[in-house]
Amino acid sequence: MTEENDDRWPEWLIQHQQQEQAEAHQWAERVSKVFQALHLVLDPIDWRGQGRMASIFSSGVEVGALSDLHHLEPKQVLDKVRRRLVEDAAGKQLHTSAGRAYLCTRITPEPGMVSLWRVRLDGYEQGVSIAEYTREGKRVYEYYRGPINT
Repeated sequence: MTEENDDRWPEWLIQHQQQEQAEAHQWAERVSKVFQALHLVLDPIDWRGQGRMASIFSSGVEVGALSDLHHLEPKQVLDKVRRRLVEDAAGKQLHTSAGRAYLCTRITPEPGMVSLWRVRLDGYEQGVSIAEYTREGKRVYEYYRGPINT
C-alpha cells in the first residue's frame, strides 16, 4: 500500500459513514411518520449510534429493525408491529420467556376495541385474550378478561 492510498482511506471511510448516517436518518424519519400516521407509540430510534441496523422499539418492546421496517408499506408495518405487541402482552400474561412461538387468532372485537386477539403458545390449547384500544391517540395492547364472541 502506498503512502498516497493511506491518506485516502480515512476520507473514504468518513464519506461512507456520513452516507450511512444520512440514509439511516432518512429511514428513521420515514418510520417515524408511518408510526405517527398509524397511531403507534415509537420510542427514540438510535440511528446515530446503530445506523441502518438500529432496533425499533414501541413502548419498550422491540418490534423490528430500521433496515426491515423502513421499506414496508404502512399496512405491513402495522401488521408486523401489532403482532409483536400482541405477543408481548400475551407473554406477560402467560409469564413466558421471549422467543416462544405464539399462535394469534383475530376474533370479533367488543365495542370500543380496535381489535381482539386470542393468543396461545404453540402446542397448548389454553391462551389469553389481548385487546387493542386507542387511548390518548395511541394504540395500546392489554389483557382482556371479558367474554369472547367468535
